[in-house]
Amino acid sequence: LLFLRKAVAGERGDAAAAALLAVALHDSGRLEESLEAHNRAVLLKPDSWEYQFNFANALEDAGRLQEAVDRLRTAAALEPAAADAWSNLGRLLQTLHQTQEATSACRRAIACQPDHAPAWVNLAALLKESGRWEEALDCCRRAVELAPDDADAQRNLGLTCVALRNFSEGLAALERAARLRPESAEIHADLAGALREVGREEACVEELRQALERYPGHPRAWRNLADVLASPEAAKKERRGRAAGRERPLGRPGRGAPGPAAVPW
Repeated sequence: LLFLRKAVAGERGDAAAAALLAVALHDSGRLEESLEAHNRAVLLKPDSWEYQFNFANALEDAGRLQEAVDRLRTAAALEPAAADAWSNLGRLLQTLHQTQEATSACRRAIACQPDHAPAWVNLAALLKESGRWEEALDCCRRAVELAPDDADAQRNLGLTCVALRNFSEGLAALERAARLRPESAEIHADLAGALREVGREEACVEELRQALERYPGHPRAWRNLADVLASPEAAKKERRGRAAGRERPLGRPGRGAPGPAAVPW
């Protein structure tokens, strides 16, 4: 870091060194210093779309979303074929509730690079927001076709299928997502909801327990576990499980990392 700082210093500093310094600082958790180095890199070489793109990623991590959007717009203007820039721009614009421009950005990303799986995932989310579920399903399937080992793509396909009452495909996708990312409380909770929809309450309870083992403070999992155990048949099965010695302590609701935003039961 010391040598990089020396290379960056002065009016004629090295833009590449500034960019490397920014990444090194970011990786070491020094986000504010990283932002300063990213800013230095784009000042030294304002026509680099890669430096603008990396600066946008750091700004997003810092929660400065509008500034990140501005940098992504600059990156896309500098390199109109940069699918990553268009896809990230679409995702952030959706977060900022600028749906029309977000959709255009995602479509632009796909036009630049038809096999860009994240752009298909982002476009699917936007289509669902506007109620175009069948089109969203096509996008989800395309994303999974391009990136079958991507847990987010599998999860989005599963949730979309379940919403459309296509439980067979939805359950299969959510089960794959859980295998790909077994540490995710959210995915286990999503799978639990789908299992309950098809009447598999015992398997639903097991998935909710898996969610709570990973994040004991998961409010949706606690609420849904209480709800499913309130049914007489589920309560009877739970008692049989206890008698067979299959019960595991869950602990109490507490603090922890919830992961991605919860999806309603």
